[in-house]
Amino acid sequence: MSMTLTDEEEMLVQNYILLPLAIKVVEHDLDHLGKSKLKFKSPYRMLLEQIRSQLYKELSEIKKNVFKQKMRFYRKSELSYEVWVRGWKHNIGYHPTVASTWVESRMTSKFNIDGAPEFKYEHDSMRHVVRPTQR
Repeated sequence: MSMTLTDEEEMLVQNYILLPLAIKVVEHDLDHLGKSKLKFKSPYRMLLEQIRSQLYKELSEIKKNVFKQKMRFYRKSELSYEVWVRGWKHNIGYHPTVASTWVESRMTSKFNIDGAPEFKYEHDSMRHVVRPTQR
């Protein structure tokens, strides 16, 4: 049994940790939109609400897959978790700049902006992993 995460597990961990941050950003923007002096707020509000709904659906699917794979997450801080996968403990944390880039990339893709930078996940350079220990 390998103590490294599979590509699918890496994707689940990344989305489980970072999607709530993207949702928080959309909710923050909606709050500021309500306080702004924009002349036509309605189209922006509808777009942000649609994006928030899509992000919640994605997070729901991620959580279902996490449950199916019997992965366990223990939050240490907003961007740092202890994750148990297949009996192995992984301490995973994202640097705030990496998390911000991921959220911006996800948001840009939701806005369907051509030429948007694509977020590339580099295994250990993007997050800190402490050597796994078996339960």
